[in-house]
Amino acid sequence: MFELKVGSNVYTLRDPATAGSNHETWHAVATSGMPVGIKIAGPGQLDRERNALAALREHGVPVPMVMESGAIADGREALVMHTVAGHPPTDPAAWNQLGRQLAALLDVPTDMIGLPVIDGTSFMARHAAMLATVERALDSNTVERVRGAVHQLGDGRLVVTHGDPGPGNFLCDGADGVLLDWESASLSPVGVDVGRLAFVALLDIAHTGSPVALSRAGVAGYLAMTTDALMRELVQPAALVAGLQLLHSRTTKPRRGDRPPESAAILLDSLDSLDSGRLNLLDERSR
Repeated sequence: MFELKVGSNVYTLRDPATAGSNHETWHAVATSGMPVGIKIAGPGQLDRERNALAALREHGVPVPMVMESGAIADGREALVMHTVAGHPPTDPAAWNQLGRQLAALLDVPTDMIGLPVIDGTSFMARHAAMLATVERALDSNTVERVRGAVHQLGDGRLVVTHGDPGPGNFLCDGADGVLLDWESASLSPVGVDVGRLAFVALLDIAHTGSPVALSRAGVAGYLAMTTDALMRELVQPAALVAGLQLLHSRTTKPRRGDRPPESAAILLDSLDSLDSGRLNLLDERSR
């Protein structure tokens, strides 16, 4: 354990957090004894998350509360947040709750200060570059379906987007649940979050043994919170786009041994159109 000074306050760093964030993250304790979470990164790298958390709380979205932020002795910056009690989602009911929280972002105004804007043109160009990097790992039919899915999402409206929803970034707290780690937040084409949710569940990183049930539960929760009938049509293409993102990430930035790019490629190849019935991401009972 060691101490970290942020502004005029001193925090005792207990142990590093291992999931969710791409930045250095710690479980810590304030001098009052209050448990907190602290992220540390280079100058400006935490601005997006700080801005997102402040704006989302104003609009009633359950997110961690920022206590303070500022420079630390080594020139980096720290973001200090209240610790959120809870546990990751491990069953369909919890994934349904996660889906509902993501859908709540559809009602948040898109004029939030400080979020980067990824418009349709940028979105399609970025994902075309990703596909060019990984297409050799995919079936040719999959490549064409992913290319079409990218254009379908890129033509949609922009919404507040978490960017990385999944079991590592959501805590069940006995109420609505809390979305964590907003460092990838942006204004992006609608569908990005529900597609990521669906694909991450199917990867079953936590080895639950029921990935399809979790994926369908998350999608059902998302769709239950919107009256936009077109959202149902976006689920499958959005999952293909999410698969491309994760395959690209695992290919270009290898991480732990239990997350090989091959698993993302195999799953991406297994996704088919909704009409085929090969892997329908919609709960038939919700039709």
